[in-house]
Amino acid sequence: MWAILFLTLPTQPNAVRLRVWRALKALGCASIRDGTYLLPQAHAGLFDPLVEEVRANGGQASVMQLSTTDEAQGTALRALFDRGEAYGQWRAEADTLVAGLAALGEIEARRRLRSAADALQALHRIDYYPGNAAEQSEGPALPGVNMSAGAQAVARRTEHGEADDDDRNSQAT
Repeated sequence: MWAILFLTLPTQPNAVRLRVWRALKALGCASIRDGTYLLPQAHAGLFDPLVEEVRANGGQASVMQLSTTDEAQGTALRALFDRGEAYGQWRAEADTLVAGLAALGEIEARRRLRSAADALQALHRIDYYPGNAAEQSEGPALPGVNMSAGAQAVARRTEHGEADDDDRNSQAT
């Protein structure tokens, strides 16, 4: 089963339209058509704050259950949530980042590594049907990359939020 959100927003103010659009994107909703968004039924509650905001700003919003009549329809709807391309883009950006780590200062490297880790976590949050691409992102952070032992330690500790002044000092030497 699915949860489907139907919404109509007033044309003004644009800020409301933008907030709602960003929220829908952050939730990883599938867009069926203009004003119609889909989530797996288990996540229907995520629509509630949006419904409240839309209605509070003079719009209309309704959440309903949707079921498919056959497996082909279910497969087609699940395909709308395929995150394989997003994982591929993340992997390419992460590989580029690691290739350029040596040229970055330690603080900037840590900031970018944290940003890459945050982007991956955000992707996992909206991956309602994880597949092979999600599993591959869980492997070694960036396989085949030749980093110095110090950079590897900072990268590992940064992923876990443990980097500190000792890491900065080891990178400076």
